[in-house]
Amino acid sequence: MNYLFAFLLVSVLLYLLIRFAPGALSLLGYRGWYSTEHIDPVCGMKVKANKGYGMMYEGRLYRFCSKLCLDQFDKNRQQYLPVKKDNQAEKPSKPE
Repeated sequence: MNYLFAFLLVSVLLYLLIRFAPGALSLLGYRGWYSTEHIDPVCGMKVKANKGYGMMYEGRLYRFCSKLCLDQFDKNRQQYLPVKKDNQAEKPSKPE
């Protein structure tokens, strides 16, 4: 019974830490959507979440260090986006 109480106590404390402590997710190593820094896809500079310019494209937020980088990205997005690999290789056609 003591183990059950200890488990519940630790679970509640971890929940409160993650829910209410600022930066708790980054302390635990989680860097997903909670990331405080972005990389400018045009020049490669680090951009803080509350600085620079932002643009939503295909459901993802891109941050830019300057208006110039934002404009360059907007002119030719495919140049700065990561290349998606096609999982399906072309199959050779069989002769009939």
